Amino acid sequence: MKIMTRNGQKSAGLFSLLALIFVLLLGALAGCGGSGSSGKGSGSASGDSTQTATVTEPKEEATRTIMIYFLGSNLETPDVEYEYDGGAASKDIAEILNADIPEDVNVVLECGGALEWMDERVPDAEVTRFSVEDGELVQVESLGYDTMTQTGDLTDFLQFAAENYPAENYTLILWDHGGGIPVSFGSDELGDEDDGFCDYEIRDELEASGLYFDAIIFDACNMCTLEMGCGLENYADYMVGAESYVNNSGIYYTNWLEMTDGSAMDFCEKIVQDYMDEIAEEGQIGSMSVIRLSYMEDVYDAYVAYVETLLEDLDSGYYAAYTTSRSNCGYFEDNDAVDLIAMATAYETSASADLINAVVNAVSYTESDFSFGHGLMAYSPYEWYEYYDDGRESFIAFDYDQTILDFYDRYISLLLTYYGEDYVYTYGNDWYQTDYVTAYLSENGGVSSSISAVGDDTAVTANEGAVVIDAILTDYYYAVELTEDDLSIIDNVEYTIYLDEGDGTLLYLGSDYTGSLDSYNRLALVDPTAWVMINDNIVCYYCTGYYNDEYSGEWMQTGMVPIFVNDYYAYLYIYFDEEHPQGAVMGYSYFDPETMEISDNVYTLEDTDILDLCYQYVDEDYNYVFGWYDEYFYASDLEISYQSIDLNDYTTYGYYTIYDVYGNIYETDVLPLGSSFALE
Repeated sequence: MKIMTRNGQKSAGLFSLLALIFVLLLGALAGCGGSGSSGKGSGSASGDSTQTATVTEPKEEATRTIMIYFLGSNLETPDVEYEYDGGAASKDIAEILNADIPEDVNVVLECGGALEWMDERVPDAEVTRFSVEDGELVQVESLGYDTMTQTGDLTDFLQFAAENYPAENYTLILWDHGGGIPVSFGSDELGDEDDGFCDYEIRDELEASGLYFDAIIFDACNMCTLEMGCGLENYADYMVGAESYVNNSGIYYTNWLEMTDGSAMDFCEKIVQDYMDEIAEEGQIGSMSVIRLSYMEDVYDAYVAYVETLLEDLDSGYYAAYTTSRSNCGYFEDNDAVDLIAMATAYETSASADLINAVVNAVSYTESDFSFGHGLMAYSPYEWYEYYDDGRESFIAFDYDQTILDFYDRYISLLLTYYGEDYVYTYGNDWYQTDYVTAYLSENGGVSSSISAVGDDTAVTANEGAVVIDAILTDYYYAVELTEDDLSIIDNVEYTIYLDEGDGTLLYLGSDYTGSLDSYNRLALVDPTAWVMINDNIVCYYCTGYYNDEYSGEWMQTGMVPIFVNDYYAYLYIYFDEEHPQGAVMGYSYFDPETMEISDNVYTLEDTDILDLCYQYVDEDYNYVFGWYDEYFYASDLEISYQSIDLNDYTTYGYYTIYDVYGNIYETDVLPLGSSFALE
């Protein structure tokens, strides 16, 4: 999976590394996507001669013309700094050329958006059009140094393909980074890399083309959204895309292209099946769906009715109840999208059943490794409020019902208000509901640090501005007492743990999103009973996300481990769920240990990659320092597990961080941990 980031930064203080890395990871796993090698194709990605032909007159009408919009971006161009070879688009071109494409099917490509192409048949830093003829790539037109993400660029290609390769049916594939709202689709190295097509701009390009498609397929991350479906519903029968990121394999082209003289539904399902099979072979996770666009109006109507109930509840003072539910829907990176069925289940209203039924009808076929992924998501601003201005533009462009604008305008207005005046000033705009906020606070209470047992607010905390809370000392350990009112407003809890090596340094074991509860339902500061291991070594592990469906019992946790990959600092991304209780690798990203900046791309481990485990400690000046074991091994020998550990013979320290729905942060002091035996 190759991922373009659009980060938001949170405040950080003395013990800030965990919070900073958490934000960076969400950014690195957000915005996203593109395709890469499936490893199945045997064709050469470069070195073959290119036939050149100038289109002088249109071909005879075919059964189908497949138009592939290859926006190469940094997925194709090599990354010298991190020794990324590039060539993701070129490898997919090889898969296309390996296909035994039916005689009555045209395949037309536009390749651009990249400074350098690994396939030598594709000119560097140009936009070039090709057709596939008898397994060969035939250049039919060069546009020179040109863009692919500006108004009219996509339309021009679609009209060119239709005029010169007419057919009874048209199919469109959009290939590059994606991210839904507000990240958009496409990153063009020959233009403005940050200026991609918004969902409504893709709609406008399709409308201008005057064409209708049997299927529009996104080989890009996070594009399977309600908004994108609304944008396509008048221009296609099916939409194929992923709620989540798209892994390095991307769509595997060879098999389904051989089915394109049949029904669109059949080859759309084949796309999903091959993609999910391939990433499973690589030990990766992902999702992909086929959406029947004729059902999008029903989904939209049901969504409006559902949001109307949310608005009624918000107006009645249920801000905290909605926020805690929204936080437990799982997340697909930092684009603030939420699976519609997960949302309707987590926050159940009288309109939930109708919304769930509408989505089930629209999702013709889906496969997902995410317990909270059911095939179709919607933009639901919550965590990345910084981008609400951008995301709101889609609501307006799609002429969304005023109910949706009212709900999110009011909700984000309240959220910014609770977070503080600086947030309102920085992120609020003309949609900010001053009168509504004033009336709401008057009726429901103002900003409150309501977690009980407030302690010494001069103590050092990991998060700047955090309120220090007292941890009472029981007979065997410290514990944090929380009332029912406290629990009702908690967004999440983080438990950070250190091991004293006895020489003045604290080895940083990492953090988890689940704490230990004693028999009185207090948060107990005791040793963990199990931890993440690599090759039977305890590693530094940062939990970055946790999902738990209290109705179905489904759960999922994601996290990362610092590691050396081919002598570069990297974070190894790991996930755990019911099917993978010992953990599995999602990929890795390089990072700079001095700035903590994480690279944009997430790579797949190859068996021949050389790894070494990192450790991290806090020195006596409270600086975080990385070290490594200097015991190298191949990725093929990597074994992840979640095992029982016994730290009772060691001196350990830790603290709890509690985040509430009003933007308040509460922390205990860093305290010695009690024995885990005390809870038995």
